[in-house]
Amino acid sequence: MPAHRSAPGNARPIAFRDRPRLTTGAGMLASLQECASASLSGGRRIVLAGAEPGCGVSTVTALVTSLLDSVRLEPLVTVDASGRTTHVRLDVLLTSDPWPATTIHDVAAVTPPDDKGDIRRRLIPLAGRARLLPQSTAAPQTALDSATIHSALTAIEEFFELSVIDLGSMTQPAAAAILDRADAVGLVTAGGTADVIRIQSSLATQAAADPESWAARTTLIPNRCREGSQLRRSGLDCFWLRHDPGLQAPPISFSGLQAGTREATAGITAALISRASMPRRASRRVAEPAEGWSPPDPARSDHDSGWFINRGGS
Repeated sequence: MPAHRSAPGNARPIAFRDRPRLTTGAGMLASLQECASASLSGGRRIVLAGAEPGCGVSTVTALVTSLLDSVRLEPLVTVDASGRTTHVRLDVLLTSDPWPATTIHDVAAVTPPDDKGDIRRRLIPLAGRARLLPQSTAAPQTALDSATIHSALTAIEEFFELSVIDLGSMTQPAAAAILDRADAVGLVTAGGTADVIRIQSSLATQAAADPESWAARTTLIPNRCREGSQLRRSGLDCFWLRHDPGLQAPPISFSGLQAGTREATAGITAALISRASMPRRASRRVAEPAEGWSPPDPARSDHDSGWFINRGGS
């Protein structure tokens, strides 16, 4: 299939001069570009989700989007957290516990635009006007009530012109409904090996029970855990993101990342693109049974409270 071209008049993604570049081997980039150009069509949707607060989904998002940017697939691949795209949509579902008070107050309470420079420096630029605000950039504070959080998120969205999907204010069925609409899912977890095995087993059960479920289209991305043969036993895609000191403190210096991290990022990105390019039925894999995910309830709102991934009885 030839590379997808945008229709005349479609807006091109905005290139941010301050956007960090992910340096990696030329052969790796060429393979990734060939994978995307040969298989992707418009209207595909990739979701990156976090299994628990602090799992590193923000970091993985920064890595993946920077790699896509360095491959320069525009206008083939467009990353826009607001969802206004004509090609590939990448949604980032941020787990929250809830958002730390310092982040909330820095954005919502400070009025003069010049005083928001510090918050702006913490934002990870995506494409268009979209930004990602990592929770890890703020010091832990007392949790705020839901009304305060909602008010603050509204202020953030209005000031920065972005959309925030806050899993902390969603039901499990509502979150599952978002994942069900994805052509590919990257699920990030920071748990230990035992936790990763439980999550993988849960995904495998759902994939076996329902080949049309989001679990069957999921690439598991363990972060800060040791790789082991057990992590690959179910046959589901599983990419271990190496624990790289360069990922620990913002801002991330991509040029200083270890080769293993760059290679893992390319593997994760290629897996997501490849899976998103498959017809829904062709992308399913049958895996061994374990504990599964409850089905989505379309009648529920996307903004109710209390979403948690089923982690094997935890």
